[in-house]
Amino acid sequence: MHELGLTMKILSIVTGALENQNAGRIESIKIKVGAFSGVVPELIEDCFGPASAGTPAEGASLCFEKVPVTVSCDDCGKTGEIKEHEFTCPYCGGDHIKIVTGREFYIESIEVSDS
Repeated sequence: MHELGLTMKILSIVTGALENQNAGRIESIKIKVGAFSGVVPELIEDCFGPASAGTPAEGASLCFEKVPVTVSCDDCGKTGEIKEHEFTCPYCGGDHIKIVTGREFYIESIEVSDS
């Protein structure tokens, strides 16, 4: 389960940011996750509680914003969202496509409190 390693990295990043801001604790963490990233948000949520115990992130809420897979088509020049497991252009059906979005996995924002 690589989500445990990802969860530990998230904790490292947010607690490091907290130290740099002289804030008290982390209230919430907003994370962008692409549909094609291979990351399972529910597993990160399962790992987060135990992993954050005793840290300034203990009790923080996680908010995942899912990013759909969009592609750019070399055949028709359009960009659009594709359906799951359909790797063809949603407009012309061409298969000369490049992934534009959907691989994301990053911390969008951190909400902290003074206490």
